[in-house]
Amino acid sequence: MKAFLKPNRDPSLPTVRPVDFRNGVELEAAGPYLTRRSIPVVAALGGKIGVEGTASIIEIAGQHFLVTVGHLLEGATDSKASILIPDQRGGFIEYDGPITYMAEDDDVDRVDVGVGQLTPALARRLTAIYQPLTLADVYTREEPIADVYAVVGFLASDPAARRPTPRVHVATIYEGEPPEQFRESIKKDVHFLLDLRNQVRDRSDRLVPTPSMKGMSGSPVWCMTAPTGAAWSPSCLRVLAIQTRVLIEPTETWIRCTGWGCVAGVLWDMFPATRSALEAAWGAPPK
Repeated sequence: MKAFLKPNRDPSLPTVRPVDFRNGVELEAAGPYLTRRSIPVVAALGGKIGVEGTASIIEIAGQHFLVTVGHLLEGATDSKASILIPDQRGGFIEYDGPITYMAEDDDVDRVDVGVGQLTPALARRLTAIYQPLTLADVYTREEPIADVYAVVGFLASDPAARRPTPRVHVATIYEGEPPEQFRESIKKDVHFLLDLRNQVRDRSDRLVPTPSMKGMSGSPVWCMTAPTGAAWSPSCLRVLAIQTRVLIEPTETWIRCTGWGCVAGVLWDMFPATRSALEAAWGAPPK
């Protein structure tokens, strides 16, 4: 699998500069925009139901795909668990389409990406509730492009599987050496590390703790592509990765992100019908 590493060709995309971000308040305006594009993934097995991670939907050339982390789909497949997505009325919509994944144990690059193709009927039901991404929402780069990121997803520990609460986490790029536990699972041009902010300021200028990241695998990772000082405007938000692993220590939390260029590479390899649209957006992946 080869990742797409070329910048987008969208001429309207603003020049990329660091965002002047000091607290969590700036994300409030963008909150509904972000959370509608994250989907809780629920697994049901033996009468037990629980949130297992997060996904997003992307529309490419009239087809819809569910994108999440590979080990989530691998676990559901191996255990024969049902994959469910909450609807608006406290019920579930079952995903029963084809699944492909590159899980960490099987993939030498540790891409850890999972993709499922939605039938037209299932796509209509899900996109009536959750907003799909388009290729214009995605930024494919071989390196991080901003100072601050938003990781948007659902906690696996959330007991309200029928109506889970989306979480927006603020993180900054981690520029040091990878922690020892991550050194074997970080590959250049595939991953980058974020450092989760343990505290952010609320509207009363108080420092409040950041919620746990446990179980948010598959969450889309967003950034701003706008000049310094700009607010978190939806028109300048792009998703550039998915969260594929987290390392939680008492004083610090690291998030491993797999770039969307690798997700596009999986789509190119596994779903040939997407290739014309992907090539039109970003060119063909390197051979």
